[in-house]
Amino acid sequence: MHGSRTWPIALAAACLVAAAHGIPASADDGDNPVYDEGLRRFRAGDWEGAASSFGTLVADAPEWSWGYYYLGACRYKLGELAAAEESLARAAELAPETFEPRYLLGRVRLERGDPAGAGEELESALRLATTPTAARAAARDLAEAYVAAERWSAARDLLASRCEEPGADARMRFLLGLSLQGLGEHAAALENLRAARSLAPGDVDIARRTAVLAAWLASAAPAGESGHDAWSRARDDARAWLEAAPGA
Repeated sequence: MHGSRTWPIALAAACLVAAAHGIPASADDGDNPVYDEGLRRFRAGDWEGAASSFGTLVADAPEWSWGYYYLGACRYKLGELAAAEESLARAAELAPETFEPRYLLGRVRLERGDPAGAGEELESALRLATTPTAARAAARDLAEAYVAAERWSAARDLLASRCEEPGADARMRFLLGLSLQGLGEHAAALENLRAARSLAPGDVDIARRTAVLAAWLASAAPAGESGHDAWSRARDDARAWLEAAPGA
């Protein structure tokens, strides 16, 4: 399995939104024992067994997009990113106006170090999203692609209002903070990084980036009461980082 910290979240989001969108019960809306067995294995976490079933299914029904989608999701779960991308690209080709394959294909391309390719898929996924859960997942990952590509303004514009909506999570706040930092809006960046840390106090990456930016701003603060306050808060940020990474 690959080591990305975000991949279990991404697959869980993909599966949740797939359920919300109403994936068909079988390839032809009738009895399909191969599909049923694949889905049973998928739900049980038997990724290799499910991949085998869906591989058999798409060999017999090569135009069925959901078979490729589930095959790609299994390969993703197994950490086989190149194979996952191939299957998901085929699913997206067969069903270009379907959210799920576009979303997960974008996630895979992001994790393979292709933020431009990821952004194209995730922009389509965001356009196709029909539920709040799907839209949040697509917006969060699209912002991550923008940040990876140093498209700071695009990430900020995407997240600024969404971070005020119900359901906004720590990762969205964190990415907004990074985009503002990239634009040189350091005070606003620190405010959002601290907000992200309060939502996910155990996230080492968020705590580290917050502490580093706070120390940098404190070092540039003027002497006097404001400078003292900046250093005091920066020390609090450093302690929060140590608490999030006790073994560091």
